[in-house]
Amino acid sequence: MDELPPPQFLCVTLYSQDPEPLRAYYHDVLGLPIDYEVPGHIAAMGPICAHDSSEGPAGTVRMYFLVENVPRYAEAGKERGAEGVLRTDGNGQPAWESQDPFGNSVVLLTRPSQ
Repeated sequence: MDELPPPQFLCVTLYSQDPEPLRAYYHDVLGLPIDYEVPGHIAAMGPICAHDSSEGPAGTVRMYFLVENVPRYAEAGKERGAEGVLRTDGNGQPAWESQDPFGNSVVLLTRPSQ
């Protein structure tokens, strides 16, 4: 993706049957402030999110990045041998999901308009 600017890291989401131990570790132990929380579902602490398994399998990690042109990054990834799925995100915008060599999910989201 030499001609494309690097994606901007957004966050990493850790999925668990019970997100409370993750919330406790990142908030109570490390001291990350909670930016957003729905008890039993999700706790967002800066770039770390603890989420229940309603949107991802327990024990998985999903990293999110922002880019200007998701389809172009999807095309470049394919050209470089990365498999992935171009889809629509929850806001109706293009998103591309792939896996890194360790099986972690990597999602490129469309950067919101300023």
